[in-house]
Amino acid sequence: MIIFSSVVHFKNYILIHLTGNQTLTSPDGDLKTVKSTVVWVANREHPVPNPSLSGLRLLEDGNLYGQLIR
Repeated sequence: MIIFSSVVHFKNYILIHLTGNQTLTSPDGDLKTVKSTVVWVANREHPVPNPSLSGLRLLEDGNLYGQLIR
């Protein structure tokens, strides 16, 4: 299971990319996040081979995209 921070507000609508155990920080407090969101990936045919090399990306159109980082 991979745990990612979930973005609930983008002040400037900047796209970010988190992988592994990275988290979001905001020195001035403008970025708001929830504690954590568990993302369950269930694919019996093609399981995630190495969770630390996996990531989720929030696309401009609002879709969440999973990918392997090579």
